[in-house]
Amino acid sequence: FIVFQTGVFDGAELKVLVGSQRIGFIYLLSFWISILDKKYLQSRYLKKMKWFFICISLLGLLLTFSRSSIVSLLISISIYSIYKIFKLSNISTKKIRKNLSTIIIVIGTLIVIYPSLFVFTKFYTDRLFGLLFSGNLFKLLSLSNSSEGLRFIIWNDILSYLGNNPIFGSLYLGYWSLPGAVTGSSHNQYFDVLLKSGAIGFILYITCLVFLSKFLFKYWQNYFWGFISILVYGVFHETFKESQGAFIIAFMIGLYSSSTLSLIPGNYQLFGITK
Repeated sequence: FIVFQTGVFDGAELKVLVGSQRIGFIYLLSFWISILDKKYLQSRYLKKMKWFFICISLLGLLLTFSRSSIVSLLISISIYSIYKIFKLSNISTKKIRKNLSTIIIVIGTLIVIYPSLFVFTKFYTDRLFGLLFSGNLFKLLSLSNSSEGLRFIIWNDILSYLGNNPIFGSLYLGYWSLPGAVTGSSHNQYFDVLLKSGAIGFILYITCLVFLSKFLFKYWQNYFWGFISILVYGVFHETFKESQGAFIIAFMIGLYSSSTLSLIPGNYQLFGITK
């Protein structure tokens, strides 16, 4: 509606009108939950709806007009594919065909919907894939007025500040509080935590992520791969700093905490954990 009312067809302008880099990680989590949730196998109705949910998640990712969303999706799919390839020797031929067919269907879905949404995907064609294949990426990293170069300036400012305040950082003040700050955001979840909490808080934060990752990998594969995609997304933008991200990590910490109750006989099925 906005496109036809305003006559705007340029991807960069559409990003300003309808896009948001702040919520891409939610669609990433939705994508992995939809594609790996085993409950679909228990319901004929949900089996039919599964690919509808996946397509909605992919469409939502495209409409964020954030390159970080697509890069995080592709990286998480690549990591998942590598993981499955290494497991091929340990699973049956039937499961091999099933896993490979799932990957092929996802890639095929992306290929099919991409040209059908040319107005929306032109942004990614010009500013992501065109950039990667043109060889101009490293040139943009050296330009302070580019999105890529601006991030390096921000991260360098944070590291310089931490050189004088390594233990406690800025005491939970954001990048905006630093002298000469060029913007209000750190544009990186890890640098944001490092700046606000210093080395001590950052180590505790990473430790928490490691424990959560191990727990999710063991008991909740769909959440695990969604979690991995969010961690990749965090390299480019804040995630758990946002209210939506805070809810997601609080929910996962809740899963981890409640897992201790699985030690009580009879509580395994309650929390989705099997012996």
